Amino acid sequence: MIIVFDTNVWISELGLQSPSGAAVRFFVRSSGARVALPEVVRLEVERNLSRQLRKYVDDIQNQHRQLLTVFGRLKAVVLPTEEDIRNRIEEIFSGFDGALIDIPLSLESARNALLKVVDKVPPCDKSQEYKDSVLWEHCLTLLRDDHVILVTADKAFYESRIYGNGLVANLVEESCGTPYCFKVVPNLTDLLSDLRTDVDIDERQLTAAIYEKYGQAIDDMLTRNGFYLGSIQDVSRDLYVTENPDRLFLEFRVLWECPDATGQNRDPAILTVPGDGMYIGSEGNFNDLRSFGEELSFTLEDGTEREARSARAYAGNAVIGHRDTMHTVRLKV
Repeated sequence: MIIVFDTNVWISELGLQSPSGAAVRFFVRSSGARVALPEVVRLEVERNLSRQLRKYVDDIQNQHRQLLTVFGRLKAVVLPTEEDIRNRIEEIFSGFDGALIDIPLSLESARNALLKVVDKVPPCDKSQEYKDSVLWEHCLTLLRDDHVILVTADKAFYESRIYGNGLVANLVEESCGTPYCFKVVPNLTDLLSDLRTDVDIDERQLTAAIYEKYGQAIDDMLTRNGFYLGSIQDVSRDLYVTENPDRLFLEFRVLWECPDATGQNRDPAILTVPGDGMYIGSEGNFNDLRSFGEELSFTLEDGTEREARSARAYAGNAVIGHRDTMHTVRLKV
């Protein structure tokens, strides 16, 4: 599958750095899909997004000067420089690793696009959108090799200019004749319905990693209460896409059955370990696992229910002076 994002999508999703954009980057990576970047889109995105980011910087600087006039003394505001903006724009297109296909503007695509403008047919029937016509010609070329999804909010691509009607009729006709399918969707939400796949993680590896880190504390709690670690009863986990498409934020809850070690024929206890961490997709392993405290539930000989708990607290990083503010994405898979 090859995905083509129109300029309006790159801009509205801030270079695919939004939560939905992060999800798309993750599923592109995990599904083996590729992203095609036509030169006409790259040039327009680079210029428009750079202009938008510079405007953000100018607005903040102007507002800061107004506040400084009122208060007389304020902390200095550190904002991206022109070079920072230029470097960041370049990095936006590098987030797909080897899955990105750069498509230069060819003479054939330019000529065919111009004919659509002259003939006033979609996507150039209402206005002379030459760029949209070039974009379509690139989609047709890509369709010779694989299935193609075009993500665009431009209504010129849709029948009767209504998103729900799908691709406009004359473009449907042009896209026929190949063994591959073409689809157009207006936003990333609709795209994710095609891309989203289940993410399998090795639950045995997860529980082994938890025990490797917290096994001593678990064994101490069980020994104090007269039980030993038995079989795993349940593993529940939620995965969240992060700003790094190779790292998934993980929330977990593991339940072990713990048989009686005292010979008193007590019912097995249940040990619950909740926590979180990171799952590294390319390596298939877990990093930064944290237990929020082990909970042991058991019944005494007289039928009294008891609980034993160990609590842990995690403090954030302490910073003296100005601190960096980090953009963090958490979108459930």
